[in-house]
Amino acid sequence: MTVGTFKYTDFSELDSSVIRAAYYNADDSSLAIVFKNSATYVYNSVPYRNFSELIDSASPGREYASEIKGVFPSRYRTALFGLKFEPVEKEPFAEISDPEELPVQRYLIKGFVPASYEVSETSVEKAVERFKSAIAQLGYTDTDVIVKEVTIKFE
Repeated sequence: MTVGTFKYTDFSELDSSVIRAAYYNADDSSLAIVFKNSATYVYNSVPYRNFSELIDSASPGREYASEIKGVFPSRYRTALFGLKFEPVEKEPFAEISDPEELPVQRYLIKGFVPASYEVSETSVEKAVERFKSAIAQLGYTDTDVIVKEVTIKFE
């Protein structure tokens, strides 16, 4: 039995042991989470950032439990079963003959710049600072660089 329809602007199937998919509606900031057991929970007033972090998370189940469940208001008091999902229909762009007339859109592009740096230093903190200093010479800032691993080389 279908209980209604959730219109979405963004969608992602998730590689999770508990969550099957997440649907987001940017028009009203609502988020629908579909679990592997087909239960669906719908939340209101969810910023896009939370949807993005959920679908990018290494553990969507943990991200949901800590950052969404109990944090945002639930649209319904219980899980829904049989909720249908439909994409929001967008107006097609009118024919534009002049490329300068194209609408400007904001894009978030995520990337990873692999880098390594071998240094001799008295502490890991000093070694990381020298690494960041070397990366800065290439034009990167502290916010561009996330140090994911530091290993000690024994010679």
